[in-house]
Amino acid sequence: MPELDFIIEAQLALVGADLQELSDPMLGVKDGRIVLIGPRDGQEPKAGVKVFRFPGCTVMPGLWNLHVHIQRRHLARSEGTTFRGGAAEVENQPPALKAIYAAVNAKAELNSGVTTIRDCSSGDHISMHLRRAVEAGMLSGPRVISCGMGIASTGGHETHMYKGAVEADGPDEVAKAVRNEIKLGADFIKLMASGGLGGFPDRESPRRVEMTDVELAAAISQAHARDRSVTAHAMGEASIRACINAGIDGIEHGVELTSELAAMMKQRNVYFVPTASGVSAVVERMRSAGKTQASEYLHEHVVQAQRRSIRTAMDSGVLIGAGTDTLGDIVREVVTFGELGMDRRDALKTATSNAALICRRGDRTGQLSPGFDADILVTGNSPLEDLNHLRRVAAVFIGGHIVVGDSAWKSERE
Repeated sequence: MPELDFIIEAQLALVGADLQELSDPMLGVKDGRIVLIGPRDGQEPKAGVKVFRFPGCTVMPGLWNLHVHIQRRHLARSEGTTFRGGAAEVENQPPALKAIYAAVNAKAELNSGVTTIRDCSSGDHISMHLRRAVEAGMLSGPRVISCGMGIASTGGHETHMYKGAVEADGPDEVAKAVRNEIKLGADFIKLMASGGLGGFPDRESPRRVEMTDVELAAAISQAHARDRSVTAHAMGEASIRACINAGIDGIEHGVELTSELAAMMKQRNVYFVPTASGVSAVVERMRSAGKTQASEYLHEHVVQAQRRSIRTAMDSGVLIGAGTDTLGDIVREVVTFGELGMDRRDALKTATSNAALICRRGDRTGQLSPGFDADILVTGNSPLEDLNHLRRVAAVFIGGHIVVGDSAWKSERE
């Protein structure tokens, strides 16, 4: 047996990229990485090696949330707040207060089993600062992958009521904006290619195309030249098509995804992050606030249309990842995929190995395999039996450190 920092024992482990079941597992960790995983078969660890025992529990990769705006994720926990009112209230606060929101929300993501977040635009580059604080050990939070601020046309999505994106017009301005976000430390680039829901109906529409073909091409070429992937907020069919034709790497939301577009995405290796739970929550809160006409329209033309798009993407074999946006829920997102016909193992992959592939980190994280990061979620029961078991978080490890869990798991072994 190799030298180990600690061992995890449980009833079941979901191992490898395909989450294969391993009964009575022993998982060994050294220097933040998994170095051993296999059946326990009565083996006993060397003297002095710490053992975390989770009887009746399932060990699996930590979850990924591929679409957050971390400074306002607490709005998902604030029942009754509409997206339009809540997002503007948060985004128009001073940067220091938004940073505090982000720190609190990062801890909440951890508590839900999320070990990596992908922030898809935060005003004042809050997620970049959060990333540095987490990496420096100043805060307890998930790993952060940040685009910095998204890039929109003047008056485009995320710019009507607050400065949630950089405004740029024409290929030269857009190219410069991309270069600047990368200069500031962007891990990827986010484009606002269409309108959205927050300003509907008076300020924006999900079917409105908000970036030109030459602007999209300029952004994507500059990002790719600097080894950065590009994703786009694209809801309507025309904006999705424009993004695919321009060479986009990913589509966020994808409300009007036709069979033709899904086939193009599959052929060109374009991934899809629907954020179905977030989209539904926006419309549900509009309805609760008495905005009946708008909510009924959006329920039919956005919520139900997006569910058809997800099924279309599934049928076409498009790589799908799980994300919540502002108001969604990561477990609800995975459960929704299951309700739409995805088998449970594939649904779990949207928040584990698929997510790592989308973020170009599939060679070192997103699965329980030797040599991979020890980012681990322990659940009270197997989510392969019921996806809602993801809510039964017993413990969370990041880089080989336990960051969530009852103190008994530690005190009994240390």
